[in-house]
Amino acid sequence: MQELQTILESRRDMYRLLGSLYQIEVDEATLAQLRTIRFPDKTGCEALDCAGAALNAFVADLKPEGLDDLAADYAATFLSAGIAEGPAAFPFESVYTSRERLVMQDAYEQVYRIMKAHGVTSFQEDLYPDHIGVEMTFLSYLSQKALDALAEGRLEDAQNNLEEQKTFLEKHLLNWTTAFFDDQVKVARTAFYRALAEMSRAWLKQDRDWLCG
Repeated sequence: MQELQTILESRRDMYRLLGSLYQIEVDEATLAQLRTIRFPDKTGCEALDCAGAALNAFVADLKPEGLDDLAADYAATFLSAGIAEGPAAFPFESVYTSRERLVMQDAYEQVYRIMKAHGVTSFQEDLYPDHIGVEMTFLSYLSQKALDALAEGRLEDAQNNLEEQKTFLEKHLLNWTTAFFDDQVKVARTAFYRALAEMSRAWLKQDRDWLCG
């Protein structure tokens, strides 16, 4: 039971962290927070460890004056700011799963219904439910709910919650993020956002394996 609680806490915190890094650019407060943690770099998973080591090194070397460059990279990579043409990594499931590559398509409606069923209906301005950061934050939310059920002895509810997380991960993250992360690596100018893509890619695959185990 204690081991499961520890794993759920780790998953909750990782999804919360990754989700936040996709929802807003790194500012001084975020940088201060990042310096209090360490991205996983000794897990035994080569892809995860390499990405974690790269992120840890970048954060350790980043000076406050470098935040402007990082913010510009965030805007160029995910918002296509300042780019007239060429690839971009638009962080919405609808863009990668709709023929027209538009926001607010079927994936938007599906994800919104799932989140609404769990009482999640409030989102940051300009962030739709199928935004990668919102989807990751939702899994963090569900992980906390699983922890609550576990603490209260509702083992069946906790198991059902994990099944829901597995389904959501497979249908609403893993079904589109391979292409998204590929685009992110191509478009990002800084090592931070390239490593974030590889960290997220490896983490999602590892988490799927755990949920399926």
